[in-house]
Amino acid sequence: MISYPISVALAGSIALSCTSATNRERSGLKATQSDTAWPILTTYPLLDTSRVVQLPGDTFQLFRTDITIRFRIGVSDSAKRVFFDRRSMIVVGVTRSGEFFVRIPDPGPSAKSLFDVLDALRGEPAVSIVSIIPRTPFPQSHF
Repeated sequence: MISYPISVALAGSIALSCTSATNRERSGLKATQSDTAWPILTTYPLLDTSRVVQLPGDTFQLFRTDITIRFRIGVSDSAKRVFFDRRSMIVVGVTRSGEFFVRIPDPGPSAKSLFDVLDALRGEPAVSIVSIIPRTPFPQSHF
């Protein structure tokens, strides 16, 4: 069986962050590499299942503190580190294709709060794509 890195994108990406080891430990994430390199994901990362938000009028749930982010071509690693640090984000890992899974500060229990954060991140010049991560599987359609 061949395994491939998994990445989920709905309308953007998850933001991963690189912060000090102290911040990682506070968040429950341990530093596995130096702060100059992000963990490379070869499997789907562990996400915070205790913090989810449900879309209004639906049963569909999203992770509210875990998102994905892709940066524009040419953004340096040092600029990415500054980006993550400035927003208190923690990098959970990055796929080989450059999709960062990041933990963001808890925006609160409403879907609107999460979408407000995503909209603000999408307005950043260095960011190409920001996406939510669904907790609820997508409905299966039968053709």
